[in-house]
Amino acid sequence: MTLYSDMRVDELKLIPVWLSSQHLASTAKYVMDGHRLKALGVVDDGRFVGIVRRERLAEGPGAEKVAGVVEEPEATVPSNMRIEQAAELFVERDLECAPVVDGDQFLGILTSNLLLRELRQSRDPLTGLPWSDRLREWGIDRLREGKEITIVFFDLDDFGIYNKRFGHIIGDRVLQFFADFLKSKVDNERDVLVRYGGDEFAICTCRTQKEVYALVKDLGNSIREADADPVHFSVGVAGGRRTVERENIHFAATINNLINLASRDCQRNKRPRTALIAQEAGTLPLATSRPISVVSVHDAKKSSGSLTTVILSTGDAVFSGINSRLSESVHHSIALATCQALRRINPDFDLTIDEVYHEEREDGERYVTVVGHLKSADIEVAVSAVEVVDDDVNLAVAKATIEAFVNSGLALQ
Repeated sequence: MTLYSDMRVDELKLIPVWLSSQHLASTAKYVMDGHRLKALGVVDDGRFVGIVRRERLAEGPGAEKVAGVVEEPEATVPSNMRIEQAAELFVERDLECAPVVDGDQFLGILTSNLLLRELRQSRDPLTGLPWSDRLREWGIDRLREGKEITIVFFDLDDFGIYNKRFGHIIGDRVLQFFADFLKSKVDNERDVLVRYGGDEFAICTCRTQKEVYALVKDLGNSIREADADPVHFSVGVAGGRRTVERENIHFAATINNLINLASRDCQRNKRPRTALIAQEAGTLPLATSRPISVVSVHDAKKSSGSLTTVILSTGDAVFSGINSRLSESVHHSIALATCQALRRINPDFDLTIDEVYHEEREDGERYVTVVGHLKSADIEVAVSAVEVVDDDVNLAVAKATIEAFVNSGLALQ
């Protein structure tokens, strides 16, 4: 388990700004002003030799060399020191800043403000990972630097059923294992890993698109080699395709859009194992090949407050569902009407709809994605389905809703 207290100083956002002892004091002042630093590292021939403080620079002429004002730091911070230990050192020595070193290598200046911001940052106490606010902050910084970013979204398959079957203690161990597994694969120079919520995790990365898909492939192979049942996960990817510079961009909106796209891609890529788990638990009937067909869809001419009707058939029986559309979209209303018809087919199961997406991909094909939850007794699972749009979007919405219901593994006998 990777706890917050295990975080090391070299995982922080240090600024490795330094000068040689042969630089002028005036140059040191200029660099300090530009980076708003109270001290700089002094490095000669790749070796850390000391620091120069703003107070010492103010005492001498600007034409003096840094060698004349360099001094031994009051304390140095090893790169592998835990941040809580570093905070204790700062308090004991009453430090405002200190150099971080790895042997003779200078990594940057650690300040009390940087430590305070890190200690205040919201973190998940179970996995030790930061929450999504860290991903947004990191991604915005990379966009401001002109770098391209990609969001990789992870969702543990059927974790809700596993958690209910074996209990939260075992479920927490699965989450801790998966967090540590992901952390072992990220590069702190190019990636930031967060727990997004529940059984969802996300990586924001500056890797190229080719490198991102290589990472995803490696993660899948590694989890299979570890034989880590029941840790099966789905992955969604968004970003990494910009070919021209962004102009007048709203960085926060870009991050939110990429997160949303990656999450939706993850839902599309889900490979539910619900049927297997339900069969082992012996609590729910499994789906069969009994087909359900769409007879007709009527969207009431898209007028607000009108009725949306969907008629389904299974075998020789016909079932209808009606939704009085209020503020929701026509597509959402069609999905809700389809759910009502499905409840009449099998009253033991209740499908609720969270989102309905209609989009056109880069290959020109149109798709409908339905995302929701299927409940029966005290069991609830996330479900989703994607349907290719031929000519009729409304028909595709109804078909995707049925597919989400049947393919969950918890539907019809």
